[in-house]
Amino acid sequence: MDNAWYSLHIDETLINIDELNLGSLYLELLSKYVFTISVFCCATEPIANSYPIYESLVSFLNLVDELIVVYGRDEIESENVLKNISDKIKIIKTNEWPVEWDYNVMTNHFNIGMNSCTGDIAFKIDIDYICRCDDLHNYNEMRQLLFSCINKYHVIQMPRINYLAGGYYSFCVKMGPYIINKKLLDKDKKKYYIGIKGYCNTICVDDSYNEIVIENYDYAVVNYDCSFMDINQYLNKQYYWFMAYYKKFGSLERFEVTLNDIKDRDRLLLFCLERMFGRRTLHYEKRGYDLNPTIIKERIKNLTSEQFGKSYFEMEKFSQLLKFFEETTKIYKAKCKKILKDNEINAQKEIALVSFI
Repeated sequence: MDNAWYSLHIDETLINIDELNLGSLYLELLSKYVFTISVFCCATEPIANSYPIYESLVSFLNLVDELIVVYGRDEIESENVLKNISDKIKIIKTNEWPVEWDYNVMTNHFNIGMNSCTGDIAFKIDIDYICRCDDLHNYNEMRQLLFSCINKYHVIQMPRINYLAGGYYSFCVKMGPYIINKKLLDKDKKKYYIGIKGYCNTICVDDSYNEIVIENYDYAVVNYDCSFMDINQYLNKQYYWFMAYYKKFGSLERFEVTLNDIKDRDRLLLFCLERMFGRRTLHYEKRGYDLNPTIIKERIKNLTSEQFGKSYFEMEKFSQLLKFFEETTKIYKAKCKKILKDNEINAQKEIALVSFI
């Protein structure tokens, strides 16, 4: 199969895939051999900073056609590891991301990654995201899902599962990775770039655009933010992030913290942990180790007390945090039961109304 059919129908007439009435096998072949997916991410000394970059990129290999890694600072050891994984991985080196960085540096590197993607869609990830397709064996289903969006949605928001200490996880949508439909954006002549919204770097479109939020957690990545870091790596990451924000916006009022708090390591550590208590809108569940993808599971089991993901450095607040996770899980489940009960009552009322009519 060549690209002529795809070019004729997708590029010239932009036919809705769902209206073609193709057989499921033919649709699978199209999504596998004609439709292309790029992943892009940024890295600054990932091994030195204990990011699971190897596991992250390997977990996406069977799903995507291209992986772009933008290195803001050189790290020969990890670069050599990546070069030996697959020809799909392409490394771009800038050496323009200093240790004491600012927000514009991050934004620029994300745009370099996005603009370097040659796929129809560009999947933005972090190097501590792990794809679950290897374990769920749903590569084809996920490719077909994304392929079905190619002529409809300019931006696709994917769900995310956050690994937490103590066997807990939090689940969220519209806070995870996003996918940029470059083909449709270019076709519709919409200007797009990665810029700052609120305080996050995300996709921006200078016009109205169509967005879809995928809520099926079978397609979620698992986020291992800071999990493998020791206390110095963790505090350095937090300090430089808050300082980058301060340099950009001139204040830390948004986070209800002062510059002196950030500069004091003990206060910074306590503040970062207490921030987790504020995330009450998330859905928490205790799932043990089973939810961890196979490629990362052994590293999670072997975490030590010196690493953040084991017990948050065994701070006194840790037991309170576990209690918080447990309480919010109960609240979430109670809300779900109420919603189901309300839906059942409403359904019964509708049946009664229909019967009466």
